[in-house]
Amino acid sequence: MIRCPDLPLLPGYSFNSNLGKSLFHKSHHFELTEVPCLSDKERPGISGVPLPGSSFSRYPSLYAKGDSPELPPWITYDRQVLKFDAYFQEMIPEVAGYNHIIRKCIIYFFLEDGTIKVVEPIVKNSGIAQGCLMSRQRIRLPNASACRIDEFYDVIDLNIGRNVEFHGRVFKITNCDHFTRNFLNRLGIPVPDPIETPADPYTEKRAYKMKLETLPRKPAIKKPDFSKFIEMDRKVLSFSAYWDDRETHCGELHLLQVRFYLADNTIEVKDVTDKDNNFLLIHRAKLPKEFKGLPGPGAEDAITLLNVFGPERVLADPKGPLKGKKNEFYLDSDLMIGAVIYVYGRKVVLIDCDQFTKEYYRIKYGIDEFTPIKRPPTNDETAQKAAKRSPPELPPYNGFGTHEDSAINCRTVFPTSITKSYKQFYEKDRIGYDSNILRYLAELVSNRPNDKLRSFIISYYLSDDTLSVFETAEINSGYNSGMRVSRRQISKPGEQVFGCKPPACYSALDFYVGNELVIETFKYLLIDADEYALKYMELRANEFPKSNVKLILDKVKNKLKPCYKEFVSRHLVNDTIPVLTYRQFRESIKSILCDEITEHEIITLARYYSSEVKVDPLPNEYLRSIIQCELKKNLFNSFERLEESFRYRDINGNGKVKKDAAYSVLRGAKLPLDVEVINYFLNKMCTDEEGKISYKDLLDFIDYKKNPAPNTPPINVPNMISLVEKENTSRSRNIEFVLLEKLLKDTELENELIQQSS
Repeated sequence: MIRCPDLPLLPGYSFNSNLGKSLFHKSHHFELTEVPCLSDKERPGISGVPLPGSSFSRYPSLYAKGDSPELPPWITYDRQVLKFDAYFQEMIPEVAGYNHIIRKCIIYFFLEDGTIKVVEPIVKNSGIAQGCLMSRQRIRLPNASACRIDEFYDVIDLNIGRNVEFHGRVFKITNCDHFTRNFLNRLGIPVPDPIETPADPYTEKRAYKMKLETLPRKPAIKKPDFSKFIEMDRKVLSFSAYWDDRETHCGELHLLQVRFYLADNTIEVKDVTDKDNNFLLIHRAKLPKEFKGLPGPGAEDAITLLNVFGPERVLADPKGPLKGKKNEFYLDSDLMIGAVIYVYGRKVVLIDCDQFTKEYYRIKYGIDEFTPIKRPPTNDETAQKAAKRSPPELPPYNGFGTHEDSAINCRTVFPTSITKSYKQFYEKDRIGYDSNILRYLAELVSNRPNDKLRSFIISYYLSDDTLSVFETAEINSGYNSGMRVSRRQISKPGEQVFGCKPPACYSALDFYVGNELVIETFKYLLIDADEYALKYMELRANEFPKSNVKLILDKVKNKLKPCYKEFVSRHLVNDTIPVLTYRQFRESIKSILCDEITEHEIITLARYYSSEVKVDPLPNEYLRSIIQCELKKNLFNSFERLEESFRYRDINGNGKVKKDAAYSVLRGAKLPLDVEVINYFLNKMCTDEEGKISYKDLLDFIDYKKNPAPNTPPINVPNMISLVEKENTSRSRNIEFVLLEKLLKDTELENELIQQSS
């Protein structure tokens, strides 16, 4: 910031010098940096070559006097290094057998500045911290004074055979590289031949131990070939077989599954006689063709131990183990349909194989015949055939437990728990909103007049064929609502309970409208079913014949054929559309089929050919009269305020608002109508595709000043609206159907009569 000294130091009285500036780096123009350095006379030839004008005569020179290079040594000898091999002794007094070790290292001499670096090569598992012993630095000569700058190790002090002392540690130089030898020779320094490094006692002892460890203690064992394993991994030959053990006491025919693993020629045998309890007869291993008992200790070992000398040497027989007769194992060429293999004394017959095995033998061995061999039947199969011929009759039920418990106690000495089949439960159990429960409305069949007024709901559960009966009693009827029959299976009337066979129970086919059921000595008549039950049976017409329209039409066709003309003349009028109520349709069908058709079948036909005619119980004009009468009674006349509120909500100005916004405006204006009435007439207002209401039509609908409606007698509007909603949600039988023309057309009787007459 630039400040004017005549102005006070306050905001606004200073100027920013960086305005308009884009580069903010520090400028280095006109800067002078002084680097201290030694002159040529003060710094002698560090790298072995004296600088021009130097008075030192301790170092040899590559050039004649006056012909020395003018460049300094740190440029002349840049990246030129002399390399020497050396060693030093390190005393170890506490180790038995030797008191020192020889440590080899490399000495680097950098010609550019006369610095020295000592590095010890890293030996794996040596136990010594190795690497850089001395970092790159100038090292003074031993017993040198600190005031002289020329008493440092230089190129003339390093040569083969010399001992150099670096910081109290004496190094013996034994060798150098080719560049170092040539460089010293050019300086006029003779380089002796390399000196042999003395042996390290620790290294010799360790090498002796390693040699002992590498001595062959075992004879050479042939390594397995894994090429076949990689090629044949997870490829298995599978055979079906049997083992007939019925000659022994309590023996039976065992069904087996033989698996041959191509990766390592191993065989696994599994017993699958009992499908629920399988077990391995032989674990996966190589199967010998001849089994002469278990081998003795060490018979299958790869080596033979002869003797032991001390803790460090084990002597093995180089000739290998005792060679006897070699076992032969089963291979894939020994397995085929009809072949017999001996599994540790068991005679196993191969009778069939899978598709992969057939392809394998067809490609490798060229075999095309794979006809399965018929095996003898097992004991269970023989018993099942005998049971089918003459099933044993169980003794009569004694009343203890269930029929299943008594049957199990009669079939076996050791009773087990009942094994239930859960397939029906999994298929017919509740899934989300699909309950799989059929509910019917029923009434008691009784001579007592009061019993006919009672209503019951019978629920049939498709998951386990159980049912329950619940009574729905009205208030002050003298009966209590509640469960009359808990959920369980109910046997049909006339069934013998204490017989040899369990009594038959009610099934889903016994539940249809018009049928009578006897449940716990009470007779119930099914008079109606809920929408879910009717729709469920219609969607599964192949399971429920009472809801199968095709079967019902065939029945109607057979009965209507003799009296078709009379029926048409009675119920159809020319050039008119027949409209019948359900009662009229039922009477017309009953007049033809009488008792041969049930109420459920009539309902199915009516639902299939129905065309429901919806009648609005509250027309718009009547509803407008009711609402305007309520507004007049409560002295409401703030229609201008309502219009302003709607315009405020109409952001786009198209004269339409959403239903929620209209409801909020009407409630905010304190319209003297109940919530049910407001929601009802808002639902009846015409809405567009976006669900918006025209508030101008709404104001015209309720404004009794501009569009007065005829007066109506006062009524309880909320109660009437609730009754209308209840009637709309309930299912009524008294609806109209347009059906006869289509029904008669589906029977195809008219075409048949025309063909017969022609």
